[in-house]
Amino acid sequence: MRISAQPGRLAALAGTLALALAPCTASTFLEVDIPTLRSMSDAVVVARVQEVESAWNDDGTMIFTSVTLDVQRTLVGSHRDVITLRVPGGSVAGYSLRMAGAPEFRVGERALIFVGAWDDGAPMVSGYAQGVSRVARDQAGNEILRGGLGNGMALSQFVNILRGAGR
Repeated sequence: MRISAQPGRLAALAGTLALALAPCTASTFLEVDIPTLRSMSDAVVVARVQEVESAWNDDGTMIFTSVTLDVQRTLVGSHRDVITLRVPGGSVAGYSLRMAGAPEFRVGERALIFVGAWDDGAPMVSGYAQGVSRVARDQAGNEILRGGLGNGMALSQFVNILRGAGR
């Protein structure tokens, strides 16, 4: 009995083996609840996005976006009139980087944001996309949260839950 290799099958086997041995990267974000996200945060604010600007980091290895917020209401933490968040991802000179789970912001939008800090102290969004809920108005004029942990809730209801989470 003679066994011969077929070129097509060998190529498929080699490709499968190469994929199996290749390094893989992925991000996993654990879903958190409001009390946990509050404990991970230095502040929780309602703010309007004033400016969004992306740039390479000093090493030229990563794009970050600076998001300048005009703080309208501080729900937790010390009040600051302006906060500039550092968010992973963005677009610079034709290069774009999107990080799974990282929130994206648009100038003019209002949002409820859980604010934490990077290791170097720069403000960041706690819980990534879970930590940002856009503030919209329903047909009756009520402020409703869209996205993040507050998705579908009235802002006033979320504030009451947040206050209870701090006890």
